[in-house]
Amino acid sequence: MIKLVRIMIPSLASREVLLLVLHTVSLISRTFLSIYVANLDGQVVKQIVRRDLRQFARLMSKWLLIAVPATFLNSLIRFLESKLALAFRSQLVQYAYNQYFHHETYYSVSNLDGRLENVDHSLTDDLTTFAGHCAHLYSSVTKPLLDVSMILVTLYTMSRQMGSFG
Repeated sequence: MIKLVRIMIPSLASREVLLLVLHTVSLISRTFLSIYVANLDGQVVKQIVRRDLRQFARLMSKWLLIAVPATFLNSLIRFLESKLALAFRSQLVQYAYNQYFHHETYYSVSNLDGRLENVDHSLTDDLTTFAGHCAHLYSSVTKPLLDVSMILVTLYTMSRQMGSFG
């Protein structure tokens, strides 16, 4: 897997690293936005229980205004994930085809006994699927790790405020 990652991310100054950074920043922003929305939801419920119509209307307008950036951010995360998958796929396909065409390997593979049909097409399809899964895996692992770390920091901060030492 490390060898594949080195192929997909050729250097620290590559487009793939920039996409990873943008994607990570988007995931971090969504985490903080989720925390803000959860806090706002709690305040809205509090005003419903108090039957304070003015505060409820103010908080609901705030909630509706935050819904637009939240929707944009979710779309941005999906977009960056697909761009990341495309960048990974481009790197992998380039590397695989360089290996495939080196020393006329394509001729040797295409003249086998017919068990492998359309090797070049199969290679591209498999790399496309793999790159998409890698990009999705990054999102699926990064977001929960960030959420758990935020919870740990919050719990630690709250315990320190209550007088606990660790």
